[in-house]
Amino acid sequence: MNFLVFAIHTVPDTDTGIKKYNLGDLDAKNSLKAIMHLHQQSGNKELPHYMRRIVAISTIFRGEGVTLDINTFGDVNGDPTDVDSEARLLKQFFSSMNSFKVPAIISWDSTKNDIPILMYRCLKHNIPASLVLANQPLSLINAISNYQYDATTSQENVMTLLGLDYTPELTTKQVWKYWGKGNTDAIKSNCTFKALNSYRIYLRYQLITGMVTQRHFDHESVRIERLVKEYMGDRS
Repeated sequence: MNFLVFAIHTVPDTDTGIKKYNLGDLDAKNSLKAIMHLHQQSGNKELPHYMRRIVAISTIFRGEGVTLDINTFGDVNGDPTDVDSEARLLKQFFSSMNSFKVPAIISWDSTKNDIPILMYRCLKHNIPASLVLANQPLSLINAISNYQYDATTSQENVMTLLGLDYTPELTTKQVWKYWGKGNTDAIKSNCTFKALNSYRIYLRYQLITGMVTQRHFDHESVRIERLVKEYMGDRS
């Protein structure tokens, strides 16, 4: 079965935040600080989904046979004022998905975070999202916990449980910090590892739910772990 695992990284949508908080003519950097300050005063740790701008999307496509394709889409320049960059990113993502003819979509937290954010961003840029909606994405965090909120845990904890080496996911503040400095390479690299970690967990999930044989799991595990080490080596 063909499937695609994806991950995203986001930063505050300064364009929307300036309008929401009436920040006038503040530049992108100062408006970012103001938005976060005003939002934190409300007592919430995370920005609402509609105010989170996507700056990186990583995909891992697994096709029939030996096909394994990894891509990370993101803003090359890291310019907070370039509103059109997100639209280009989303179009690349959906174009890639369409070319692969993906029947199954997986992410770590598609239900609570990834899909709602994607929908709001597609709504903002008038980008069709039927490919995502039609495929009913699987949320690993929910599937593994049997959809019991009190049983959910972080991706890092699951990686530790499985005894797998991993690159920790950047925190929200770290992504914003890198974005503010224009270091999009660090964001895109980490997003790739986030997708790889989800793929590794999904592979184990496929085994325990009977979707793949032990032989397939063993072969694919060797392959993906070798790939992870190569990526780690390239970025060390």
